[in-house]
Parts: sequence; structure tokens; C-alpha cells
Amino acid sequence: MVTPEQVENPFPLQCYHCRAPKVMTDALGMTWCESHAYRGNLINWLARHGWPELKCPPGHPYPAYSIGPGTYCAAMAVIQGADDFIGLAVATTELLDEQEVA
Repeated sequence: MVTPEQVENPFPLQCYHCRAPKVMTDALGMTWCESHAYRGNLINWLARHGWPELKCPPGHPYPAYSIGPGTYCAAMAVIQGADDFIGLAVATTELLDEQEVA
């Protein structure tokens, strides 16, 4: 059964992006291969932080990219986002994590 905070995954044993064998399942129930696990890790980070809006780079008045708040925006960004966008979003989460620790 899919909960309101999960997506219907048509490929439960394959990567949601490329259909290679899965190595992980994210907080929304999407599955990812080793090459695309960073997309699932982004979903997991957003879930841990309450699905916030994520501006890339953070604090910039005119961010290059952003992910809107909530599960829908997170899922759409991770499913449809280009690799450069997702890479920048992951780097942003790493920077924010470093700032939390400092």
C-alpha cells in the first residue's frame, strides 16, 4: 500500500531513473541503482528535514535552482531534474549539514 508520502513505483526492483538493479529505496519508496543513489539520498535528506524549500546555492538572492517545499516538489525535482541540478542540490545539502555541525 502506498502512503500519502510515497509515490507509486512501477519499477520496485529497478532504478527509477535507468532501470538498473536497485541498491536502495528512499523515503518516498522510489528505488535507485548505485549510479543514481545520490537522487535517493537527496529525497532522504529532504524527508529528514521536513520537506523544506531548498535554494541552490543557499542564501543567494537569485538561486540558480530551487526545490519547492513538500513531497510533491521533492519527488518531481528528483525524478525529472537534470544531473547538474541534482548534483548542485546534493552539494547544497552537504553544505547545510556542515553549517549545522559548526
